[in-house]
Amino acid sequence: MATTAKPYSGLTDQIQRQLDSIIEMAIQVDRAGVTHVPLRSRWTVAGLLNHQRYVIRFWVANVVVGADLPVPWTDDLPHEDWNADPEVPIETFVDALRQEWKHAQSLLAAYPPGELASQADEDGSRPTVDWVLSHLLAEVARHAGHMDAVCELLEI
Repeated sequence: MATTAKPYSGLTDQIQRQLDSIIEMAIQVDRAGVTHVPLRSRWTVAGLLNHQRYVIRFWVANVVVGADLPVPWTDDLPHEDWNADPEVPIETFVDALRQEWKHAQSLLAAYPPGELASQADEDGSRPTVDWVLSHLLAEVARHAGHMDAVCELLEI
């Protein structure tokens, strides 16, 4: 019996690995009692998880599928997705990120390789779903690198 490969499995598997890495490091940093990272910007680990959640939502649900799901950033507050209530347990942000990614993967199942995204860029062109996932992989990997640097600074 032949098995059918899932579209984009190479890209989505890589994104999953990077997300798992971010989550693992975020939990370690949280267990060390660190809320704000030791960088000039002092972003929070919960804020990074929240940011990743909404970036996935934006690119997959809104750009690829054409939904209009809410994201927290606006022209006036472009980094609002990085804000996270420090009283909310880190597990809440982890769970939300995992659920968003699971939902994104279910949406992607309907789009064959090479398919154009539903939402057009400002110039009217539409990226392919492959391009969106490559962009998303780069975004997630960049933040995995941020978390790796934070863990090194904290000696975790």
